[in-house]
Amino acid sequence: MTVLHVIDSAEVSYAAPQIIETELKSYYEKGHDMVTSLITDVQRMAYEYGVRLSTEAKIGRPSQTIADYAEQHHIDQIVIDGHGQSGPEYVSLENSAEAMNCRSPVRVTII
Repeated sequence: MTVLHVIDSAEVSYAAPQIIETELKSYYEKGHDMVTSLITDVQRMAYEYGVRLSTEAKIGRPSQTIADYAEQHHIDQIVIDGHGQSGPEYVSLENSAEAMNCRSPVRVTII
């Protein structure tokens, strides 16, 4: 099992002209720290249940990055979190969970 966390590059791309390089670097460092903590927790839980787990973090557009990763690493199924999605952003095609249904080379389960 592989856990992939994607730090959404689009979150800062719209503001990028107003953000100086150090602030952008800080944004990604904070994201990396958060992901490291999250992955550590997931690895601990997997170990407790005897599940072999590999983890990875990437920066990019989530739906495209996940689809590319699945294809490059011969992943046979994607399980993605779809909680807390409502309002205008839910309708958007770039909503990660919904976009996966369109872009994924494999079966997608939204939980």
